[in-house]
Amino acid sequence: MEIRCEKNALFSSPSIHKEGIPYTRLGTSQLEVLTEQKLLGLKSKINSLCDDYMSDADKDQYDRWLELPTTVLGVNQGRHDATRFKIIRYYWKYGGEWLSLSDEQRFERAWNWHIDHCKPPRPREEFDRLCEWTTSKFRATRDEMHDKIRDERSREQAGQEFDKEYTFSMYHENVRTSLDGNMWTEIGKNPVKWILADSKMKVIYKARQSTYETTVNGDKNDQETVKVYKLSIENIIIRCIPVNVILHESPLDFLNVQTSYTVQFKDTTGKTFTLTRKGLTQIMEYLKDNGYVISGFGAAEALSAIITAFREDGKLHIEKSVDFEGYYYCDGDIQRSRVQDKHPRRTTEECIIATEFLEKWSEFYIYNGIDIHH
Repeated sequence: MEIRCEKNALFSSPSIHKEGIPYTRLGTSQLEVLTEQKLLGLKSKINSLCDDYMSDADKDQYDRWLELPTTVLGVNQGRHDATRFKIIRYYWKYGGEWLSLSDEQRFERAWNWHIDHCKPPRPREEFDRLCEWTTSKFRATRDEMHDKIRDERSREQAGQEFDKEYTFSMYHENVRTSLDGNMWTEIGKNPVKWILADSKMKVIYKARQSTYETTVNGDKNDQETVKVYKLSIENIIIRCIPVNVILHESPLDFLNVQTSYTVQFKDTTGKTFTLTRKGLTQIMEYLKDNGYVISGFGAAEALSAIITAFREDGKLHIEKSVDFEGYYYCDGDIQRSRVQDKHPRRTTEECIIATEFLEKWSEFYIYNGIDIHH
């Protein structure tokens, strides 16, 4: 039999050679009938002699068959070639935890596969030589591909978690200079857009990345055209900026209270004022009534974006408390709210009596459709 590459014919018995002699079977009078698995094994053997002979689909199918618990290769059944195939596959794998495995860990897993699927196993020295050959042949290209995948995963993770430090580092130098020292959050791509609280101007505005071309002197005193990136202000929205933000969270889930903030502002004149325990709607009404809102369209969204910027920068303070005077049960103890200066701290016995009274009282009341329990 004669095997040739692409665009060449394959001749086998009883074809006639160009010299007039028929092709003849050697060593057997019966042609081998190949099963699907044997055919994949043959393709793998040919692939070891001629790179890229096997398609990716054939490689995946052969790999799945080799991983089956029922696949056991004996003497003269392709143990060497199958082991070589698995070593190469394990060497290149990058899904899941594989990208973090060392070469030694990969080869040890390949050896464990060999022990489980090759009976009897080939000598360890032969296995180690296959590992050395794999490393010398594929290390450079494999490492380049793995580094690229690691970088892509880092970018994806940064996108999912919005790693602000990473995002900031990807901006052009002029843009980073404009953003530095201010509260900002990214709100769009292509072009990049931000909502920014300018710490010098004391205003909140919408900005975008813009570009222009200029000429500079090159290394050989010739003129070169370069593209310059900068941050451009689109429109000023609010003429004051938050300098401190507290998010109030209720420890009592059943109350379903509105999210509220205590925000300290500073305006363009340097005046500082604080709005305590207000929802965003209430805060916006105050800012509008006092002439701080320049553009009504998107003002609430802009303020919300700056609060998001506080959260992204780790500067949003969270306080768990209730907005009423009295006592409430939380974190395994009875808490006091706004009564520290009005009432002395009660004894445990007094608290138990009050709790029993409230428990009986709650049988007659329903809050927002919810039965109240002590």
